[in-house]
Amino acid sequence: MQNDTNEVCEGSVERINFRIKGKSFNKETGYDLRTVAKSLDEFGKIIEKAYLVTINEPTLTKENRTNLQIKLRTVEDGSFLGGIDVGVIGTALQLFQQVDVKNVIDITKGAFEFLKLRNNSSKKGVPMIINNSENGIVVVTSGSGNEINITIPEKSLDLAEKAQSNFSSLAKLPTNDGEVESVTIEDNKSNPVIKFDDETRENFKVSSSYEDDTVEIVGRIISANEKTCTGRINIGKGNDMNPGEYPFELIDRDISIFHQKAFTDGVKFRALRKIKYDPSTNKKEVELLKLIS
Repeated sequence: MQNDTNEVCEGSVERINFRIKGKSFNKETGYDLRTVAKSLDEFGKIIEKAYLVTINEPTLTKENRTNLQIKLRTVEDGSFLGGIDVGVIGTALQLFQQVDVKNVIDITKGAFEFLKLRNNSSKKGVPMIINNSENGIVVVTSGSGNEINITIPEKSLDLAEKAQSNFSSLAKLPTNDGEVESVTIEDNKSNPVIKFDDETRENFKVSSSYEDDTVEIVGRIISANEKTCTGRINIGKGNDMNPGEYPFELIDRDISIFHQKAFTDGVKFRALRKIKYDPSTNKKEVELLKLIS
């Protein structure tokens, strides 16, 4: 990216382009205001969090909010294309810690690349290895056999944790009908830095899948429907999952399990767990149990 010192503020300044493509974004029909407002708001929050990670501050104070300036400078015809200046004013507190906006953008890009890799690895159940290097760069490796390596700034990991919900919100904006085709953050030469499209949307989408192996659980069937072979089971402590109530279905539809084991405490079952993964929180939870009679 190239510095642009068009007096948006004193200090480090970067010009980036914010482009939204799709049927709803052209000069003739106008620009869908909700999508524009939502996308700009989420992107602004990501930049704010990237700035806070850079200066090692937990929250955006009044002074920090004044120092960090994000301004929409131009809007061009065609697909919605806004030129945004991101600038940081130097302060006495930053004499020993100069904030280069390019680093803020690089940290943002690194967080985006990390989240894509993490989401893909989590959905496939593939482990990730993170190695810190002496110069503050992190190398992330994912996969067994076909490894995927990315090299990102160390602070990108912090930003990924703090802004994963914002990245997920941006990833939801592209639509199947083409009304919103893509949301792209570009450098001033129109090279994509971060791009949200159909592929990205799938990467950040909540997904569910069954584990490969069954587990043994101890619980009590508290409701059952013989017609649908479904019900709810209460799982106590000491199992390889959080205690609580879970929906279940019989994997072989043999309702004799209801007559033999229903409404009895401390009964052992074999089960196949269906796991839901939410990239916006990086959390997995059991969505359904398939019981084996």
